[in-house]
Amino acid sequence: MRKLGTFSKKSEFGKHSIKKINSQQSQNKLKKLISKVPFIKQAQQEKVELSKSNQLSKTVLKEIVPGIGYVFHSDYFEIGNEVGQILSIIPEKNADRSLPLFWTYRLLPKNLGNDVKTHFIQQISTKEKKWIDDNLVATSKAINQSIAETKNTSLDKQNVSDQVKDLFQIQEDVKGGKYHGSEFKVLLKASNIDALDRAREKYKLDLAHDFEGVTTDVFEGQQLDDFKNIFHSPDNQLGREKKMYSSYELAGGYYLLSKGIEDMTGEYVGIGTGDYNNSATIFDVDNWDDHIIVASDFAARTLSHSKNDYGTHLRMGSLWGMKIAQAALIEDHRVVHLVLNNTNLHDIHDRKLGTDIRPFTVDIMMGKGAINPFEAFGNEGEEGTAYAVLAKKLRLMMAQLSPDLTSIDLNKYFTEIFEAFMIDSGFWKPNAKENLDTISLLGLPHKEYKVLHDFYMYLDTYLEIYKKQNNSQGRESVERLQGAFKRMKDENGDLFDLKTNESVDETQTAPQVIYDFADILDRGKEIAMAQLINSLGYATQNLKRGDVVIIHGTEYISNEVKEFVEDTLDRLHKRDVRVAFIYDNLKKAIKDREFNQINSANYTIFGSMTNDVLEDYIQTVGATMPVALKDAIQSRDDRLIYLSRGKEKALFELDLIL
Repeated sequence: MRKLGTFSKKSEFGKHSIKKINSQQSQNKLKKLISKVPFIKQAQQEKVELSKSNQLSKTVLKEIVPGIGYVFHSDYFEIGNEVGQILSIIPEKNADRSLPLFWTYRLLPKNLGNDVKTHFIQQISTKEKKWIDDNLVATSKAINQSIAETKNTSLDKQNVSDQVKDLFQIQEDVKGGKYHGSEFKVLLKASNIDALDRAREKYKLDLAHDFEGVTTDVFEGQQLDDFKNIFHSPDNQLGREKKMYSSYELAGGYYLLSKGIEDMTGEYVGIGTGDYNNSATIFDVDNWDDHIIVASDFAARTLSHSKNDYGTHLRMGSLWGMKIAQAALIEDHRVVHLVLNNTNLHDIHDRKLGTDIRPFTVDIMMGKGAINPFEAFGNEGEEGTAYAVLAKKLRLMMAQLSPDLTSIDLNKYFTEIFEAFMIDSGFWKPNAKENLDTISLLGLPHKEYKVLHDFYMYLDTYLEIYKKQNNSQGRESVERLQGAFKRMKDENGDLFDLKTNESVDETQTAPQVIYDFADILDRGKEIAMAQLINSLGYATQNLKRGDVVIIHGTEYISNEVKEFVEDTLDRLHKRDVRVAFIYDNLKKAIKDREFNQINSANYTIFGSMTNDVLEDYIQTVGATMPVALKDAIQSRDDRLIYLSRGKEKALFELDLIL
């Protein structure tokens, strides 16, 4: 089982204690001396960061782990506000000697009540060589005895003949090591004792109807032992007698032999479909290291909750996005959400359908500005890269907001003027490559950076220069740039003509940050894209190995912006930061293969598809699918999920629990 979080441990010094410094003055001097040693300062900072991380892990776990555990009674147990019971399926001697096809399907509990939940559990053990050697002699004796009994006319000769055939089959299975012990258990859970009793009696009647001589029983006073051993070998479980089956009998009990996905470190996310023996899908949501893709055309819905429970605003993809974030947080990773699809991630907590993690979350409404476009972001030592990214960001923002600007306007004149502006403002230097160690560009107080109207005023300087030079091309470019920056200042100054708000600094250490672009989308897609470009560097600058960026509504990213976003994501990948692409349109997700790199995704989660989308998917990823799987995926069931992870595939009905 995965370790949930990292917990601090008290230091132990063995038998020897540390000698205390008696003088308070000496202590203060020692602290000052230590604080000046670089590697000790670094260690102290790392200790503070680890302490914060450990505290997060403890707090998140406290919110998620159930407050009340199991309480066992003589023939049932309590779990939270519900009650449960473990039943054993027990055959009488010679019970139902001729097993029908797919007979294990008849053992599955069905229609026991709306407030009753069931889990059918089967464990199998193949007999070892010693058991086989010991029982070869026993089967031979049993065969000879049965043959001799056929001479006794008082016996049912047909019954004896059937026993002889069975024994011959058993002998062959024993010789080939194909004889198995098996144990069938049913875990019942209900809202109260009466519902539990009704469910058990109903199940017992169903067994009596479907099988001759098969019943179910509860081992009173041993529910705890039964529970502890439920996943152990049948040889170690409670039962009046061990049930023995040949390989032929066991194989004939199932419609199809399929396993789906059952990760050792996974959690329950739904029930397999397309098979009689539909098993639970146990999936490790956080087991990925680069990028994943989630796409569905439907609103959120699961086996446990309907659209009315979730509301119509929350899409299936963003529901998965919340689960991906939750799984990462539990593992002590930070999460950044970029919400482009106008969904409210907190609404599900308001509806009390999942763990409320708002205490660990910082919300940034991008419609209120918050980030200065002229501020450079990055880590110490990255001044050269940070400057290049800043210049490219501003060029791209202007291209989004003012499509009439030419490539000469942006790539020649803006670039030239911007460099001069940064030099005159003290943030850059001529021959910068030789002077990077003397440049002050990163990590300054927000109030020290210039803003949009400063640059707008600076354009006048170059307008006069180009006029004196009789540079008509330069003069015309500056005039177009002035017009573009004036519109940007006058029409969207609340977004772009401001200094970075100090209140957003907490986003750099918060466990989870949500950058919500909903309000900006109402102004226009080009404004939203400009703000995305503006905020992306700041939002991701302090992310580290294992942290996650989740883009909700990836299809809303315009083609002109994708190259800039790709460059940012490439830098994140080099730091081992992970990216989850969430789409509300499955067809667009498949066609966006060059951006989302669908063929190299660690895993993909898709909803059901139409025939044309399925064909696009097969052609894009080079998949081969059986006809039955194709038919199943084309169901319009809005709870259906197709999970693909390498060579592993699973088709299941979603039952995601947050």
